[in-house]
Amino acid sequence: MKTTNIEYISRSETNKRPQNEDSFIICQLTPNPNQNPLTLLAISDGIGGYEHGEDISREALKKISLSLFETLVFEPSINNQEKSTKPPTKETLTTAIKEAIAQTNAHIKRIIKNNSWYKSGATLAVALISGPRAIISNLGDSPIYHYSRQKIRQITDNHTLASALRRGGIITSEMAAHHEGKNMLELYLGCDNLPPDLPIHYVSLYAEDLLLLCSDGVSNNLKEKELKDILAEADLNTISEKLISQSRQAGETDNQTLIVWRYLGESADTETVIQSIKR
Repeated sequence: MKTTNIEYISRSETNKRPQNEDSFIICQLTPNPNQNPLTLLAISDGIGGYEHGEDISREALKKISLSLFETLVFEPSINNQEKSTKPPTKETLTTAIKEAIAQTNAHIKRIIKNNSWYKSGATLAVALISGPRAIISNLGDSPIYHYSRQKIRQITDNHTLASALRRGGIITSEMAAHHEGKNMLELYLGCDNLPPDLPIHYVSLYAEDLLLLCSDGVSNNLKEKELKDILAEADLNTISEKLISQSRQAGETDNQTLIVWRYLGESADTETVIQSIKR
C-alpha cells in the first residue's frame, strides 16, 4: 500500500506450524487535526511452546496501541482549545513508548494469571515514526532492521541467552548463531520484571529508507548479507516474497510475519536545513 509519504507491505504466514501465533499492526495516530499523524508499526510473536501464544500476541498489540492512543491523542486533545501544529517531542514519544510497554507487560501478566495459564508470553518489536525520525523498542527476538543508502543495520538486540553471552564477550557472533541459548528469551512480554531502562533506539530516516520488522521466523536463518541483498530490491512485493521464500529454503518452519515500510518524505538532514532557514 502507498500513501503520500509512506509505502509499506505486510505478510503473516503460518508456515509449517499448526497455527499462527504472530500478530502485527500498522496504524496512524493523529494528536491534532493540524498535525501530521504518527505511524505505529508493531509485531508480536507468541513464544514457541508456551500456551495461548496467538491470544497473547494479539492482546499485546491491542493494549500497546490503546495505551499510545490514550497518551498521545486523547490526553493532549481533551478540553484543549489550542491549535498547535508542533509534533510531539522526542522525550514525549520516548516516555509514551516506555509507559505503553510497561502497561502491556502488566496487562499480559494479569491475563496469564487470571486464566491460570501455566506459562505464556510474547515478543514485541515496535516503531513509532514522527516525520523523518523513528523511535524503536523491543522485547525478545523479533528484530527491527534499518536499510539506508545500501547499508543495513539491526537496530534492536535479541534478548536471548546467546546474545547476552555474546555481549559479555563470552562467545562470538558466529557461536551465538548456533548456541543452544539462541531461542531462550531473557526479556519478553509476560516476564516477571522488565529492566528499569527499557531499550530505546532513535533512527533518522532519509528518502527511500526501509524499516523491516519481523518475527524470528523470517530472520532466524538469514544472514545479514542476505537480508541486505533482498532489501536492495526496488519492489516491496518482491522483497516480502524473497524474505519468506529464502528463509524457508534455509530450513525455517516457524510462523513468519513481516512489515516492510518505506519512507518517502523529506530526509532528516533536509528537515534540519529547512528549520534552520526558517529561524
